[in-house]
Amino acid sequence: MNTLDNDLQSSESLEVGRITRYNWLKTSNWALFLAIVGFVFLVIALLGLSSVVQSFQMLAAMSGDSEALAIFQRYSPYFMAFFLVILGVQLLVNYFQLRFALQLKRSVNLTDQEALESAWLHFRNLFRTVGIMTIVLISFYFFIVFAAMAYAMAMNSQ
Repeated sequence: MNTLDNDLQSSESLEVGRITRYNWLKTSNWALFLAIVGFVFLVIALLGLSSVVQSFQMLAAMSGDSEALAIFQRYSPYFMAFFLVILGVQLLVNYFQLRFALQLKRSVNLTDQEALESAWLHFRNLFRTVGIMTIVLISFYFFIVFAAMAYAMAMNSQ
């Protein structure tokens, strides 16, 4: 069995056995699969975004003066920028997941300590990115709620 030394000068150490290696290998297979599926969904989302924009442009040309379409056309660059930022963050998450899967698989197959450390670094970066994105989205939700409340109060005061 391999031993993972603890950097904290502890008398205890972790042992990496056959079952742990098997579980790491299966984890890397699933992480690789989910990363590839994530990349495929990103491509589908980009195609969908471009088709939605083109569809609304065609509707605007055919319908003439529609208030709803005019609002959409006015805010569509902001919508697209927001959607592209979300897709960019998702690309980063998928990249870290892919790197984690490949490095973990390499570390198990080749008994490579550097690859194992790199894999867990990418795994940490994946969770850091998802955590930051979660905080940003929660902040965005609060902003939307407060903006809606301010708008409602402004409409009631008139």
